[in-house]
Amino acid sequence: RHAIAARYRPQAATLVHRALTEPIVAGELRLPPLAEAQLAREVEFVFPIPDRPGAGAAGRARGFVKGFIDAVACWPGDARWFVIDYKSDVIDLGADAATAHVAEHYQTQARLYALAVATMMRLRDPADHARRFGGLLYWFLRSGRIVHLAPTAGDLDRYRAELAAQDFSEDRP
Repeated sequence: RHAIAARYRPQAATLVHRALTEPIVAGELRLPPLAEAQLAREVEFVFPIPDRPGAGAAGRARGFVKGFIDAVACWPGDARWFVIDYKSDVIDLGADAATAHVAEHYQTQARLYALAVATMMRLRDPADHARRFGGLLYWFLRSGRIVHLAPTAGDLDRYRAELAAQDFSEDRP
């Protein structure tokens, strides 16, 4: 149905089975297998681009950020929700190198996903953020490596401010 050659199906099945059944380990973070989580798949999001500082009521419409998150998960007995982004990058890196790889290649995506989920969750303050937002899991399926990013409420405020300050005009070079 998805035009995957028969010779790759056993490997793909092994990757999916491992992702669902093995406990999640990312640095200090330890979570039960994904199969035990409440899971929302292919989560669509849209949120307004914050107004530029000093734009006032006469400012131009800024537009929206729109996308899809692979999954958002929460485990029974744990109030934290985690963004899960599956990656098929072919990497065989140690934890520090994998974290650097995520920072180099997925920083903008991580910031937008964190803002999207915080908006959906209607996080009220830093304490609510700390209690309910577990962060992002960048899950490299081929190697099994998982990188956990845990932006704070202050980080999200900074991401919003940076997004608001960006010039999205079409006449930019």
